[in-house]
Amino acid sequence: ELDAEFQPSPDNVAGFLQCVRLALPYFSAFINSTDFVTYICLFVVTKLKEIEQLEGGSELSLDVIKLLAEISPYLTADEQNKECTEVIHKVLLEYIPLPPPPTDAENGTQSDEPDLKFTHIECLLFVFTHFLKHCPEFLTAADNSQRFKDLKARLQFLARGVQNGIKTFRESLVSNKSKETKAEETKLKAIALRTMNNINSLIKDLFRIPPTFKTAVTLSWKPVTAASTKVPVTAGIKRESDGIVSEEKKSAKRDSKSVRELYQPPGGKYSTNVNFSQSRGSNFYPRGRGKRFY
Repeated sequence: ELDAEFQPSPDNVAGFLQCVRLALPYFSAFINSTDFVTYICLFVVTKLKEIEQLEGGSELSLDVIKLLAEISPYLTADEQNKECTEVIHKVLLEYIPLPPPPTDAENGTQSDEPDLKFTHIECLLFVFTHFLKHCPEFLTAADNSQRFKDLKARLQFLARGVQNGIKTFRESLVSNKSKETKAEETKLKAIALRTMNNINSLIKDLFRIPPTFKTAVTLSWKPVTAASTKVPVTAGIKRESDGIVSEEKKSAKRDSKSVRELYQPPGGKYSTNVNFSQSRGSNFYPRGRGKRFY
């Protein structure tokens, strides 16, 4: 039931994830996922910390967020969207820290770099932007300016780390081509690069004034659909044909016009009732009295 309280336990979480996976293929532009998204946000995401305390909780909590991201594109307008947006925003801030204070040159101290979970951030940003499509005032309203200012500072700090990561993984993948590297290692690096590219694209959309959400993002763990190699047929443009074939068609057309068989009247038993004489009462003259018609 999508209105019952969720009790975190290994069996409950695994069973719930299995139910969502079974429902996932049926969501589309015509079948929305709003009820599932709302339930996960209000009843499951709010208990992520409890889920992480379970055996294998780190993987379970990540699976919850990943499935939420996969079904969020089919979200529609709903009265509970604002409440769900607040939940996702709160959890997102837990994964994106504020920029550390500047280095104290006199003491020579330097703050430690935060340990960022990029896949979690990718999923939460992806879900967050889908909610903002229905609740743009969550960031753009005048009384929410401080909220947006705080988020922007965090995202700017995150963007610097992401751009450095993109550069590092690109260089690593290029160097892997020139030496023997395990396929699994290369695959993981490629997924990490896609994760950071997705985060970078989502951040750019949020930084626009006003924020826009037009960038198409394929989640990093999803397979990339290969572009079709077929040349599309454009309306109004005739398809070019081979010159040799065209000449053959033209020649065949001329031959069909020049060679025509003359009509041969039927012979034998089929012609016994045919009278070609032009006498009175024949087929060429009307029967009965009166003038002939020529």
